[in-house]
Amino acid sequence: MVFKVGQKVRLIDEDGEGEIIRLMGDVAIVLMEHGFEETISTELLVPAFQISINDQSIVKKVSTEKKKTSKPSKAKDKSKLEVDLHAGLLIGNTAGLSNHEIVLLQLAEAKNAIDKARMQKINKVILIHGKGSGKLRSEIHKMLSHLDNLEYYDAEYRLYSHGATEIRLF
Repeated sequence: MVFKVGQKVRLIDEDGEGEIIRLMGDVAIVLMEHGFEETISTELLVPAFQISINDQSIVKKVSTEKKKTSKPSKAKDKSKLEVDLHAGLLIGNTAGLSNHEIVLLQLAEAKNAIDKARMQKINKVILIHGKGSGKLRSEIHKMLSHLDNLEYYDAEYRLYSHGATEIRLF
């Protein structure tokens, strides 16, 4: 991901945000919200409150790979949108993408699903992230905590075994 001086960023693995005040290769000097400067690898940063893919190198890598057809599927109940965020389904072959790039793509897809649900007046979204290490779940929950007019929680265990988050939109 390409960052710019003055850009607001947050840490991907922990809480905390700030503004980039200097860039030196793959390292950024970030003025954190608590007032201290920190030197942080750009691989550990994501744009603050933005879940979008602007890095053309990521888009190019993904678009040149053959994607499996994975469309968000609506259940029989039209008030629910269910989206599987597993990388293999979203992008197909993940070769050449870092874990950081994959998570950014998954977060962008999650945000797009929420936006789509709002436009179609669907009041419930299920994001299937899998059980795994919980990293994607954690990042999804961080993103959701910054969005208005929704509540989120673990989806029904019987159906998703702790591998999905349910979002209610209002």
